[in-house]
Amino acid sequence: MAAQDKQLKKFQYEKLPLIISKLELTGSTKKQLQNYQLITQQLDYLITKEQYDQAIRLLALGLPKQEVVWWSYLTVKQYDQAMNDIKAQNALQFIENWVREPTEEKRRLAEHSVAALTLFSPIAWVAQAIFMSGGSIAPIDQFQVMPDEFACAHCAATAMILVKAKSQIELTDIKRILRVGLHIAMGGNGKV
Repeated sequence: MAAQDKQLKKFQYEKLPLIISKLELTGSTKKQLQNYQLITQQLDYLITKEQYDQAIRLLALGLPKQEVVWWSYLTVKQYDQAMNDIKAQNALQFIENWVREPTEEKRRLAEHSVAALTLFSPIAWVAQAIFMSGGSIAPIDQFQVMPDEFACAHCAATAMILVKAKSQIELTDIKRILRVGLHIAMGGNGKV
């Protein structure tokens, strides 16, 4: 298991073995990944193997829900060219409001925000991450159905991976996205 990077105070190290098991890597790559002592070393290893999506997932799955939503919000806002649409702008405002004050009411409203957005758009995945952040995902008048522990992080990571694919961003941009995530994991606001 990786040693705790003392600077990454928001990363949930106790979940690291489970996080690594959820990455889409070959057995030999997963085994090699576990040889690195620090999360930053693991991210560097994944980048050298051109496993950019899995590097994003590794960091996303280790962050608390509010932080991973903020990271994906910042990424989508910066790199998605489709953000000029009024629905996307409204979603951005909604997401920012939720991050500042995450309430159950706002989490439930995220479900409606997703429905108003273009299917498979990165911003819709960020809104979906909010909906999956806690509380029942069943209709209000039905039996409670709780989301998977990592559902929020998977949705947030998917938003960032979609932006990466849609925008055809360069390796320097991918590294910048990861630097933003690391800054948030250190307790920062991601504005680097």
